[in-house]
Formats: sequence, C-alpha cells, structure tokens
Amino acid sequence: MDSPASPPSPGDSGIKFIKKFVWHSKDVAHVEANVFRLCKDDFGIPKHNYSAPMRDSYGVPISNSIFLPPPGARLEDYYWDVTGNSGPPPLPDHRELWIHVTKSDADGLTYARTPLELCMAIGHSMLGMHRSLRTIRSRLSENAP
Repeated sequence: MDSPASPPSPGDSGIKFIKKFVWHSKDVAHVEANVFRLCKDDFGIPKHNYSAPMRDSYGVPISNSIFLPPPGARLEDYYWDVTGNSGPPPLPDHRELWIHVTKSDADGLTYARTPLELCMAIGHSMLGMHRSLRTIRSRLSENAP
C-alpha cells in the first residue's frame, strides 16, 4: 500500500519551516520558547527561529478571555459540570495563543520508505530528545541558586 506522504523531490532544498500554534497558560507561556533556545544546536532538534504571542490587527494578544467569566464573578455561575467533577476550578484558565517557528532539514517519520529508515529516524529522534533533556537539566542546574 502506498503511503499518502511522498518523499521530497530531487530539487527540494530539504529545509522546512515548522509553525506550531499553542494555547499556553499565561504563567508558563515563555517556557517552550526557552526550551527551544536552550536546545538550539542539539542533535535532532529543529533550529529555533522565533516564538511570540499572536496578536490581532489592533496589536492585542489573542486569548481565551472572552470565553471566561468576568473578573470578580462567581465561577459557580459559569461552570458546567460535564465530567462529574466536584466543582469549578479555583481560578479561570487564562491562555494566550503563541506561535513557535522552527527550521529543520529532516523529514517527518511518514516519509520513511522502508522499515530500516523508520527505525533510524526513530533512533535519531530518541537521541535528540535524550540530548535535549540533558542540556535542559545541566543548564537549569547552572542557574540554580
């Protein structure tokens, strides 16, 4: 059976830009950008171009605030218990839309043409993840008080 993904054409430069859109909690929005910066030269990690909160045409950050209760409102009046939990969360979950743009010269796993290529790609991704976790741990310990 043919794969829906096709390998890059011979004239393809091999460089791909990856755009990732994420609804980050406001208090941790910067964490993913910092991880990309810390691991920028690690094996198997795409090169970080930039991360930024998305803004509307007026320059206002795009957030989920229009769907949340107004400040000072009782959360119980807005809470819909669809899962059968004990009640509303202590605070509304404010989030902002962020974009992360990275550049990679690697192909996705769906481009593997043989089982060996797929195993090699998975192995490379595992090495990259292992290396990036070591980088993060060592750089965080350097900055610890």
